Amino acid sequence: MRFLLIKIVVGTNTITYIYNATGQKVSKIVNEATNITQTNYLAGGFQYKNNVLQFFPHAEGYVKHEANNYSYVFNYTDHLGNIRLSYSTDPSTKALEILEENNYYPFGLKHANYNMSRKAYYKSGGDLVLEEPCPSCPIDFKYNYKYQEQERQDELGLNWDSFKWRNYDYAIGRFMNIDPLAEDYPLWTPYAFSGNRVVDSRELEGLEPHTVHSSLQEASRNFSQEYNGYSIHEKREISTQFYKNTDRTYSYATPKIFLEGLSNPKQSDDIPVDATIVGEGHTR
Repeated sequence: MRFLLIKIVVGTNTITYIYNATGQKVSKIVNEATNITQTNYLAGGFQYKNNVLQFFPHAEGYVKHEANNYSYVFNYTDHLGNIRLSYSTDPSTKALEILEENNYYPFGLKHANYNMSRKAYYKSGGDLVLEEPCPSCPIDFKYNYKYQEQERQDELGLNWDSFKWRNYDYAIGRFMNIDPLAEDYPLWTPYAFSGNRVVDSRELEGLEPHTVHSSLQEASRNFSQEYNGYSIHEKREISTQFYKNTDRTYSYATPKIFLEGLSNPKQSDDIPVDATIVGEGHTR
């Protein structure tokens, strides 16, 4: 198994992570000034905080649980999966309301000092309301899945994004852990994020970047442009598998290099679990 972060110590405060046998994070325990907060990550995306259900995902966003009410929140994402806008229905007026807007610099640092308002559901006077939080509002929830839909870790002032295999500092545009696949990519720095291709590539779980395309034909064309020349020059055959993302974009897995005539696209298998394989490709 690849190296996984187990514990963070900041002075007398700690964050402890617990994983299952496959390396999937199942719990996070924050101990800050003797206050313990435990977040549990259940199968299907159900997330609990101190044994209270916070939210669970649906196809276009998430369902927020508050005061025995379930409110549908919809996320508008860009081509890389970055959540740009979250909106929902006001329980009183039934009108659509913007909960939060997010704008990013290329490597994920969020723009500040404009469009900073944020609304949230909470119980007030026995009723469920959707309002901008105030210091005295009884709100204990913040949806932290933002840049490339990864969880933003802001406990203890960390301010980084947690990918499956590594942690990412969006302020400097670099991972803080060595790439587990560094030996396969000797020309890249082991700390590079998304191969420095933050305009057209999506980081896959902290491993290698996958380019994002609007159609299967476009993804196939990009694969040919990127690898045909190398294949001819080095007399090697390169193969991959194409897949369709849940947002209807197309990508291809990290290509594998073979001797001519011996390619096996199925070995190129670092594909998101929720994606659908739609074809194979190889150079000639």
